[in-house]
Amino acid sequence: MKAKRRHELKENVLAHELGQLREFFSRHGSWIAGAIVAAVIAVVVVSQLHTRSERALAAEKQRYRLLADPPGDMDPEERLKGFEELAADASDRAVAASAAVWAGNLCSQRYLNLLDEADAPEAREAYARAERNYRSVIERHADQPRLVVNAWRGLGVLAENRGDQAEALACYKRVTAMGPADHPAVTDVTGRIEHLEEWFRTRRFPTTRPTTRPSATAPAGGPATAPSE
Repeated sequence: MKAKRRHELKENVLAHELGQLREFFSRHGSWIAGAIVAAVIAVVVVSQLHTRSERALAAEKQRYRLLADPPGDMDPEERLKGFEELAADASDRAVAASAAVWAGNLCSQRYLNLLDEADAPEAREAYARAERNYRSVIERHADQPRLVVNAWRGLGVLAENRGDQAEALACYKRVTAMGPADHPAVTDVTGRIEHLEEWFRTRRFPTTRPTTRPSATAPAGGPATAPSE
């Protein structure tokens, strides 16, 4: 009899609990279902955004690679604008900084070519455009130090070819102070610094700027390090 009584008590407790559950779901079932649906939608949306973001980053890197190694029929201005657009809009900071260095180097080379052709207005425009791209790396991408080093080198080359030896030397010394010894920019500017310091030691009129450019070289190619895959 005691066992039967205990069984009946358990059944009563179970029935009571089930009754409470039915009452709870009857009161809150729609809210719970809505919360589950909202959670599922949130997971789907986040997943789609993540996928879209990954695709956008992949597209940026693909475009960067195309511009860095363009087909032979690509218009130079189209290539330059492509790099400048990536520099301004790319979500991947390494892509943006690398593209800005590329744009600066291309403008720097254009500046030198225009000087050779004695086209002063277009040369000034190319110079300003190169400087703007290099400084955007320095100001916006401090988290990309190897590319910042390239930007300072580019500014130094611009200054040197403009005939501003003091500014060039200041930029080059920033490169050697910031860059690791194995950085290609450091290797390059070390020789340039020796040349400029020799020029300072031997010039006869300290306040006179040279009438000819001491060197006619621009940064070759793009940044020393390309964005990682």
